Amino acid sequence: MALKSFPTYEQFKAVLSQGGKVTFEIEATDIADDRGFETAASIKPHLDSGFSLRPNTLILAEPRAAAEMYLYGGEWLPVATSVYLKDGSITYRRLSPDVYEAVCVVPPPPTE
Repeated sequence: MALKSFPTYEQFKAVLSQGGKVTFEIEATDIADDRGFETAASIKPHLDSGFSLRPNTLILAEPRAAAEMYLYGGEWLPVATSVYLKDGSITYRRLSPDVYEAVCVVPPPPTE
């Protein structure tokens, strides 16, 4: 598993802190080791046009689990965890049989 194309660390951190959009290219196995999402009835028709997956509830509800996913989740899971913890979303789109585009959108922080 490896990220194929990604923004700089500074660009990603800026999106997380200020909001915005950033795009990655990742391997299908970064999304799920078994690639089971590719056969899911609700996702299969949208592999080439774009689909979203709900964040793991542990990421949102359990800080310790989110920290473990961040520390031990390989290259992609820390990125996804960071986006979801900022109330962001990720839209995936198949680029080739083994590569997906992942567009991460993070809302701007609330104004005071």
